[in-house]
Amino acid sequence: MRANRRMGASLVDYNLVDVSELESANERLLGIIKDGIGRRTSILGLLANEMNALDERELIARQVDEFSLAPIPLGHAERDETLYRELEPEQLWATWTVPFDVQDNFTFLATAYYLSSYVREYWEDLTEGPVLWFVSSINDIADVIEWYEKESAQRR
Repeated sequence: MRANRRMGASLVDYNLVDVSELESANERLLGIIKDGIGRRTSILGLLANEMNALDERELIARQVDEFSLAPIPLGHAERDETLYRELEPEQLWATWTVPFDVQDNFTFLATAYYLSSYVREYWEDLTEGPVLWFVSSINDIADVIEWYEKESAQRR
């Protein structure tokens, strides 16, 4: 919830959505969570995909311009399950962030939630060494998390 709250506030601060759209998305998100079906649901997904109040491509372009983040299409990235051994899928779903490489002690993270300061702080505290941030679409992040869940299930 913290990640979603901070993400929503940042979307308003950056004039990507207005307060009434965010309030509607928050009400919808709370209803989904109350019904117990909200793991894959996020404020960003609701605003971009369900409500069409936000163009995710515009959000990604803005983050590339303002924060010098590189966009990463994760569909073509090599998936290494060793990057996830210490992680639970819930961590990935809650932060909409996935690791995709480690080089020279740098952890490469792809996220759809860079604007959420909570997400950045969480991962920077969690990882050993410095973090290099990349931005990706919510669908690409979801695809990687679902892949990881399947890999985890097969190991058990």
